[in-house]
Amino acid sequence: MAGRDDLKDTELDAIIEAALREPAPTMRAPIDFSRKVEERVNVLLLREREKARFRAGITVMVISVVVTLLTAAAVVWFTHLSLVLANGTAGNSGQMDTWRISWWMALTGYRGAYTLMFSILVGVATFIAIGFSPYRRSRRYR
Repeated sequence: MAGRDDLKDTELDAIIEAALREPAPTMRAPIDFSRKVEERVNVLLLREREKARFRAGITVMVISVVVTLLTAAAVVWFTHLSLVLANGTAGNSGQMDTWRISWWMALTGYRGAYTLMFSILVGVATFIAIGFSPYRRSRRYR
């Protein structure tokens, strides 16, 4: 191969000009090129959609935790819970004890039916929660 010193600038220019005058071969795209591009675009769309769903889920979770903590703080502040725990409530203990004992007697009489009713209630609540869940709709994207 000839080095730079062996060629004069005019000869080098002539070689470059000759190479540029020759038509460059055109290459065709592969047959499945558009399908692959569409697949990648769909994957990117699904990825962005999943990111948005994740952000929405995290936002809802943070808001619910903050609201729960604020509600608990408001209840403690409004009811002066530390005073109630230290001193009890005046005049309400008798009625509350009556309710507590009557519920205890009613619930401890026969446990099987209450367990069955509670299980059915939990099952119905679970199906309702799954029905309104946004994750139920995500199956169509798989």
